[in-house]
Amino acid sequence: MRNMGNVATSRDPNWPSAATLLSDRPIEGRRNVGLIGISTYATSVTARSSRSTPAAIRAALERYSTWSFSEALDIAESVGLVDFGDVDSPDARVAPSAWRRPCRDGTRASRYG
Repeated sequence: MRNMGNVATSRDPNWPSAATLLSDRPIEGRRNVGLIGISTYATSVTARSSRSTPAAIRAALERYSTWSFSEALDIAESVGLVDFGDVDSPDARVAPSAWRRPCRDGTRASRYG
């Protein structure tokens, strides 16, 4: 599998990346979508690399535009992507509360580990 982690991205004001949507709190007046990193390592088929997935998803946002071709609009004008952080040990007994709480009340993810 090819590693895309080393691909350089340029800053172009006419092509804003989806990473610009990331915020640590909801943005008033926008549709806010939550992002929470949950790397399930104990139950993962690929336990050796599952912990890198949340960071890889966030990094990949740099390579996508906010422009929606199918809707002919820039979603950056109406959508916010709220980053709730990562849950370190999602397989732990207390883990469900670690990811349910941020999804419910907008706080950062609890870190267990």
